Amino acid sequence: MKSVKGKITLIDRLAFAFFGAVSAFVTGALIYAVVAYVITEFNNGVLPPFYPVFVFTVSMSVLGFVTANDYIFKILMGLWRLLGNVGNGIGP
Repeated sequence: MKSVKGKITLIDRLAFAFFGAVSAFVTGALIYAVVAYVITEFNNGVLPPFYPVFVFTVSMSVLGFVTANDYIFKILMGLWRLLGNVGNGIGP
């Protein structure tokens, strides 16, 4: 991790919280969509509640604000790099 030259301000922490919330919401919504699809295929149209996505979003936002880091975004970017490296190894 690169060292920060200046002090982390409130605006910086709010930016980390915002991007943490956005990336957590998108990730949670995608996971919810897959789980809801699988559950509705086996049950007769009963959807799981959506509130775990909101709990995940709020918790990652608070974690981003407190630690000034966006962990979900870093994990997702690492996965995309890994998939890109695997994809580059496949093919002619």
